[in-house]
Amino acid sequence: MARTKPLSEADLALIEALREDIAKLRGMRSGLEEVTGLEQQRSALQEEIASLQRGQATLVEEHNRATREIEHQVGLQRQQQEFEVDAARREALLEVREGNLEAATTRLEERITFITEGFESQSEFIKGTLEQVLSRLPDVNASLHVGGPVNVTEADGS
Repeated sequence: MARTKPLSEADLALIEALREDIAKLRGMRSGLEEVTGLEQQRSALQEEIASLQRGQATLVEEHNRATREIEHQVGLQRQQQEFEVDAARREALLEVREGNLEAATTRLEERITFITEGFESQSEFIKGTLEQVLSRLPDVNASLHVGGPVNVTEADGS
């Protein structure tokens, strides 16, 4: 074996300095590995944030769509109720008008009956009066000749 010569103080100081440098480099290497790991973790977290933001945007859009659908349904329901209220109002008004028309028709029929009965009784009275007047008048025949005298004779010979 070869014998090595003893190291000098300068060599030992140099070796010690190299050991310290190696330790520092190992620490720096460990730090760099840790930084690389942290950078990868940061990238993964950024991707997760972007994914979560996309998911949130999707959920917000779905919520907004559902809200719009509900508002649309509420609007349709409101229109349906307004239509039903208007239809009920028109139907009630029509029923009142029909009732008024029926009452007016009944009153008119009663009035027509009253007037007809009045005319019939007046007609009977006038007929009776006319018969009495005519029975009391003498029968007269009259003839007129154009340019000549008028001849009047009583029909009953009196």
